Amino acid sequence: MPRYLLRSLILVPFLAVAACQSTAPKINAPLPQPSNPVAPLPVRENLAPIAYDGTLVDLPRGANIGGYEFVLYECFAADTHIIWEPGRINDDDAEVSTEVEKVLWNKGLNVPGGSGGLFTQSFNRAESPLFLLGAKVKNISASLCRDWDTWKGVWSGKESGKALLSIEWQLFSVFERRVVFEKSLPGYYEITEPRESQSFLFSLFVGAIADSAQTLVADEAFIGTLRRNTGLQTAGAEPTEPLILEQRKRFNAPAAEQIEDIRDGVVVVGAGRGHGSGFFITPTLLLTNYHVVGESREAPIEFRDGRRVIATVLRRDARRDVALLQLQEGEGKPLPVRTEPLAVTEEVLAVGAPLVESLSGTVTRGIVSNFILNQEGLPVIQADVDIQGGNSGGALIDANGNAVGISYAGVDGGRSGTSIGVNFFIPILEGLKHLNVQLN
Repeated sequence: MPRYLLRSLILVPFLAVAACQSTAPKINAPLPQPSNPVAPLPVRENLAPIAYDGTLVDLPRGANIGGYEFVLYECFAADTHIIWEPGRINDDDAEVSTEVEKVLWNKGLNVPGGSGGLFTQSFNRAESPLFLLGAKVKNISASLCRDWDTWKGVWSGKESGKALLSIEWQLFSVFERRVVFEKSLPGYYEITEPRESQSFLFSLFVGAIADSAQTLVADEAFIGTLRRNTGLQTAGAEPTEPLILEQRKRFNAPAAEQIEDIRDGVVVVGAGRGHGSGFFITPTLLLTNYHVVGESREAPIEFRDGRRVIATVLRRDARRDVALLQLQEGEGKPLPVRTEPLAVTEEVLAVGAPLVESLSGTVTRGIVSNFILNQEGLPVIQADVDIQGGNSGGALIDANGNAVGISYAGVDGGRSGTSIGVNFFIPILEGLKHLNVQLN
């Protein structure tokens, strides 16, 4: 929900019957949370990346969420209750997200882009989140004071006050596609120095959520859920040691004869809130685009039969837009790599997961249109075979099913956003060269 709507509707005065009577609830700061062990400040590199995904305010329309105090010469006489008018809303306000992520970052959690929430604009440069955190506000209780201008005997236009929220935190695993942790915690925030009335109540709301987040990140069970456990080591962005792979026997029959094995060799690669594609070149190694995994150390992989595993990013090259991922166990069906060059008008097929993950294994057909250099001066295959968003990192194969390229970009049709048959692929040997992978 846009910020202006939350700010304008969050708290609406409602005239009470009894004038000059305090309608504010008695609010005290919550007691420290007992029982659960307090987590020590974690090592950021040992935690899976996490991002704040939004706030759900689960209150009915017209709920009474507080009132105004009346204190002679301190709090100006107010005969209003505070009523929640919007009803149940799902909000992704940037200020709330920034404050929560600031808490997560300052407490040592692995927030892509740091505390500024940069991951939302820079998936290609930041580590994609494996966990999404959300807050469900179950109750709001606010006690406010309209500052008394003692010289004029009127309201000064400023307010102070405090708010107590009841929040249910949920942690969603991108890999498991389910909520893996839940915890209900209070959030309390008080502003003692009178401020301008505009957005004052929203400031209390944000502060109380951030306060609750402080308690959440001290919970050992919460931190334990974020600890990495893949056991694989990652390499730097610029691999220096050559990786030598055995070259697999090429397919010689038409691709249609082994199309199911080819489709099974292409997988969905999770990318935070989105996805790309990838394909196996050995039973444990697969290729994808750098812009799919960015600086992530791990990425969820989904096979066509629904199995899901975590892969480790072993090597990557941002300039060539390629990445090499590794599984702990050999589960993939590798595609043979063709070393002979393609020719213009030669038939090619693209395999990947266009638009949505459920379309994994989609095959499209076309021809090689041209060989060009991209803006980086690197060689690119141009083909009219259709690809869409989600195909990134998928396989370009020849008429027999041998890998000849990696899907990575295309020209869309303007407002329609659809492919117009001008699409680009990284030559397979080029991609391997920039990852320092050699075929024996």
